[in-house]
Amino acid sequence: MTFLRVLVDSVFLLQKSPRLFIPKVLVAFFLLPTFILIPHFMIQSGLFELDQTLTEQELVTALEAIGPLFLVVFYGLLVNLVDFFVINPMYPVMVKQYYDNEKVSFKRAFGVVMRRFGTILPALLAILIITFAVMTPVAILITVGILLQSNFVLSVSAVAGFLLVFALFVIFYLVYPISSLERFSFVRSIKETAKTSLKHKVNVSKAFLISLLITGASYFFGLLIALPSSNEQMWAKLSLFALFVFARVMVSIFSTYQYVLNAVFYLGLEKNQFLKVV
Repeated sequence: MTFLRVLVDSVFLLQKSPRLFIPKVLVAFFLLPTFILIPHFMIQSGLFELDQTLTEQELVTALEAIGPLFLVVFYGLLVNLVDFFVINPMYPVMVKQYYDNEKVSFKRAFGVVMRRFGTILPALLAILIITFAVMTPVAILITVGILLQSNFVLSVSAVAGFLLVFALFVIFYLVYPISSLERFSFVRSIKETAKTSLKHKVNVSKAFLISLLITGASYFFGLLIALPSSNEQMWAKLSLFALFVFARVMVSIFSTYQYVLNAVFYLGLEKNQFLKVV
């Protein structure tokens, strides 16, 4: 199976089973309030105006906004954690169901993930810790570059960060299908993820480019939205909100394709399973 076939099979699968979009669409809408309220509370708390002296009344207003801001951030973090540790691992299971000519079932996929959670959770936590450890020096370098106002240091930081993200992507690309579908311990899941991903490093690099394009498109749709000022007419606010909802739907579509592609990649290139595209 070629990488092009993986791309085609992923699109075909989503056409035949559009219900695969539902989990990511739900996640996008659960996160909808955070994209509206976090900028609102940040502006209200004066976090965008740290270089200005606040009056006593402005300080009180800022402090009153900190509590709701913290709650909204916590809510957003909780939704993202559920997405990262539960929803994403369900996709390889659901794709496998389709490959096995079974009905795509959210309930059964959730059940499989819960049974494998003892492997999935530590495997993903280990990767998060590795990522944090590897990226911390880059974050420090960026901070130094900002403090020194050095474009050279910032450029080096950007290149180093990109290369490290690429390396981590290639090494751990298949963690979801391997930890969800295979009966390995979490240690072996990490080892097999690295081994299998590196085995297909050329095609994984292509998947990285696809992921980069999808992420870029997601940010593009996100940047279409700007906070309306108070003097705008109601129709303008409603138009912006409709555009915002459209952007979130598009992000969820791109995200769904990304995780379906991940599962199809593993089943196709490693397990030599493919769909009959007609």
